[in-house]
Amino acid sequence: MLSKFPFLSAVACVLGLGVPARSGTEGGSEGSIVHYFDHIKPLLALRCLECHADDEKGGLRLDRSSRAAQGGDSGVPGIVPEQSARSEIVRRIHSQDPEEMMPPAGARLTKAEQALITRWIDQGATWPVRDDYWAFQPPREVAVPHGAAANPIDQLVNEPLAGAGIAPLPAADARTLMRRAFFDLIGMPPSPDEAAHFLGSQSPDAFEKLIDRLLADPRYGERWARHWLDLVRYGESDGYEDDKVRPLAWRYRDYVIRSLNADKPYDRFVQEQLAGDELWPDDPDAWIATGFARLGALDGMSKDPEKQRADFLNDATDTTGAVFLGMTLGCARCHDHKYDAITQQDYFAMQSFFGGAQRAKPEMNVRPAEPAFVTAAFKADHAELSRLEGERGALLASARAALTKERADRPGNGNPSDDEVKGRAEKDSAGRLGKLDAAIKSPASRIRFHEPHAEAVTGGALALPLLKGGQLSRPGDIIQPGFIAAMRREGEPAPDPKRSALARWLTSPEHPLTARVMVNRVWQHHFGTGLVPTPSDFGRNGQRPSHPTLLDWLARRFMADGWSLKKLHRLIMTSDTYRRGSGANAAALARDPDNRLLWRVNRRRLESEAIRDTILAVSGTLSPVRGGPGVYAPLPAGINVEFPNNDKELSWGTGTLEEGRRRSIYLFQRRTLTYPLMEIFDAPPMSHSCAARPVTTVAPQALALFNGAFTRGAAADFAARVRREAGGVPAAQVERAFHIAFNRPPDAMERSAVLDFLTVPSASPEEKLTDFCHVLLNANEFIHVD
Repeated sequence: MLSKFPFLSAVACVLGLGVPARSGTEGGSEGSIVHYFDHIKPLLALRCLECHADDEKGGLRLDRSSRAAQGGDSGVPGIVPEQSARSEIVRRIHSQDPEEMMPPAGARLTKAEQALITRWIDQGATWPVRDDYWAFQPPREVAVPHGAAANPIDQLVNEPLAGAGIAPLPAADARTLMRRAFFDLIGMPPSPDEAAHFLGSQSPDAFEKLIDRLLADPRYGERWARHWLDLVRYGESDGYEDDKVRPLAWRYRDYVIRSLNADKPYDRFVQEQLAGDELWPDDPDAWIATGFARLGALDGMSKDPEKQRADFLNDATDTTGAVFLGMTLGCARCHDHKYDAITQQDYFAMQSFFGGAQRAKPEMNVRPAEPAFVTAAFKADHAELSRLEGERGALLASARAALTKERADRPGNGNPSDDEVKGRAEKDSAGRLGKLDAAIKSPASRIRFHEPHAEAVTGGALALPLLKGGQLSRPGDIIQPGFIAAMRREGEPAPDPKRSALARWLTSPEHPLTARVMVNRVWQHHFGTGLVPTPSDFGRNGQRPSHPTLLDWLARRFMADGWSLKKLHRLIMTSDTYRRGSGANAAALARDPDNRLLWRVNRRRLESEAIRDTILAVSGTLSPVRGGPGVYAPLPAGINVEFPNNDKELSWGTGTLEEGRRRSIYLFQRRTLTYPLMEIFDAPPMSHSCAARPVTTVAPQALALFNGAFTRGAAADFAARVRREAGGVPAAQVERAFHIAFNRPPDAMERSAVLDFLTVPSASPEEKLTDFCHVLLNANEFIHVD
């Protein structure tokens, strides 16, 4: 019977699956509207289209409305709109006959699932041409409700709170707000002097002025660049077995920091990364920005260049979808997306924008933007290399001339080979040539990090074949560069075959996702969770926005403010919503335990970089040096390994004492070896885009902070700082240490306990003060922000 009615096997795919409900409705509820894109398509796509799409098993396609209505080879219609009683599909999913029932094996459809299909057919089996899902529509204009709040954010947050009968928490105290702002914007705590300046201010707009100062601080770019680098899978090596170093990748990191500090409009920021070489060919930063497309891992030892090329194109396409669209575009590489209206043709149309892209290393005038020490290092290495290579060249030239002269009277011997010349030079120079070869390796290795080049991308768009099942061995139709159909405006013409066309489309004010996605990411890093809790999945498989009107209002305001991220920060941080306390309220917890309605601010643990940077800051040893190639901090013994390549390169290099104390964003980003303290505190993977880091609690975190050499050394530096600033009196030392670590004095119990510890004879005063400072670095308060 399967061959007679093949369409029934496809419909039975709905067995046992849950369906994401449409916003405002429940597809499984009696009497509710059943929507094709929300309820029916995901079921068919997940279980049926593997056989009943391109493969057309039994002559049936279920990814096209006309073909699904026709049925299979038998011609028997399975769906009769508005007449489920006459629809063969309904009869078969209810049948108990082993020869007819569908599915033919395994568990039957539940009554709710049978009812879902029946209701859809009775409602007309509507199969819209375009998906009306909210994320595919441009942000709506929002009329902010009238109320007492001055900031529109508060109006749009307080209205749902009032409807739920929840009273928000009052504002946090000044110290809490100060530390929250410092960690949010620059990733480090205020110094005692900075804290005293803010807490002693009587100005009614002191907090607004603090935000402005922090946004103007160069540490802001370092803090927020780290969030962006998570998204774009930044690394300074290739990954895979050989994990070759990318000596100039750091220029992209510094470009991001510069762009954020300059408040470069986000639309320009996006356009530079996708097509800077086309749009601003005379701007070095625009070329550096194109490195976005090549930041992913690369299997340099691959013997299959075609697959290596495909991996590059897939990575660029998937990351573009995740970062800018907030969509799981990669799901459509092998088949039409199972949940969202993104087809495989859409995928390869987007990929074709990168079809002609090539890795490039153009020379450019990057000197004005790079740190002075990089320019100086290049000049010094270039001079040393030129001297050594000049001497080596002279030895070889002399040896070649001697050999040539000796052979002049010997017909038929030919010119001397390079190996013969090297042997003669080594002999004539009494081993000097070998020493020069060894000496040249050092400046040659260093200079590659300082060259005036960028790891960029060039080359235009190029039509590519659709790969059936995503397999290189199954090429299909050639697909021209194009946009995702469900996101295009009605009547929008086909784009120019250029990456700049993709860049402009993504940053168009009418684009449904770009502004929403970035606004949501900024909100996420201020509150711990975005208005859409799945920041890189705005599709049906992600979570719906908790405040859709607020999201749309912020997106439109963001664009109206010239795509300014700093204005967006200021708007969010000056709201009452941001200033709320982080305490508990029994009634609010009962109604909204996950705080989706934003009645309070959630307490958060610092990220790995902020933990390390804060330790260095309070110890007084944080290096102020900014920019340049990634540096190496000391590793615990036994971790460094040698790569199995001809260079015998170690996985982790060595650095100076100052380099080991630089801010964490400047630590070398080795794909196969993450700095251990970063790794145990949930540093991001570098193999793919990371939209939200996990927050784990595991034993090695406590062990690293309490027993690790880095923390113990920092505790000694912290104690030395306390002695310098507070003198030798224990009471003054306790006060100063608390102000440095927590921006507050100790309470009575803390003061008494610490003084008892410091004054009871045991170890030396220096050792006891170090132990006390070590305890502060391990305090819960030290690595959490209220």
